[in-house]
Amino acid sequence: MASDHRVNSYSPEGRIYQIEYAMKAMNHGVTTVALTNRDAIVISSEKKILSKLQVTSSATKHYKIDDRIGLAFSGISADASVIVEKSRMYMVSRMMQYDECSSVMGILKSLCAQSLRFGERDPGKKIFSRPFGVSILIAAFEECPKLFLLEPSGSYKQFKAKSIGSAHQAVDNELLDRYDEDISSDDTVLLSYKLLKDVMKDKISHENVETMIVNKDGVRFLSEDEVGNYLVRVN
Repeated sequence: MASDHRVNSYSPEGRIYQIEYAMKAMNHGVTTVALTNRDAIVISSEKKILSKLQVTSSATKHYKIDDRIGLAFSGISADASVIVEKSRMYMVSRMMQYDECSSVMGILKSLCAQSLRFGERDPGKKIFSRPFGVSILIAAFEECPKLFLLEPSGSYKQFKAKSIGSAHQAVDNELLDRYDEDISSDDTVLLSYKLLKDVMKDKISHENVETMIVNKDGVRFLSEDEVGNYLVRVN
């Protein structure tokens, strides 16, 4: 039917199929798990290494938006790169216009607004001619750790712990039983690796896993050596 292809038309059943297709696309990516404790947000992701000749750092799923906000994604990498660029531009423009950093709610509302502009006729107002094919986790430290999920539909929700990607349902089910916001950041990292280890097809290693920690000191990415030291305690 024509409604399958139009991005700004409802089907006779009241659905926008292009958004539903985008939701499926974001679940084809590798798995990412994010957990908050009282001091930080820990986000760990599987990295898909396609060749032994590939530089592993080029397969990153984690980005720094500013000194206190980090972003992780699952889905189409090209779409994520555009979202990262738009997010950074928003933060810079906010600083230039108002001489202050935007809150995480500000950047979330900006991204939600842009997510819904795929049906705009004016090319200057839209990023793509279709919905984003990514699921975005945004971690921010504003007096306390905060974790948000942004979906292609242009909606966002706050979570204490959440996973995205191909195995998100299995990981979310495990989180219901194993998540504890009172554990330390070290134990939070270990838990994230244990959850990934259970759903990864390849053996977990310092080369195919990456971790980002957001706390009062800012956004930090664990080195491969640090990841390896944690994995010794997991395996």
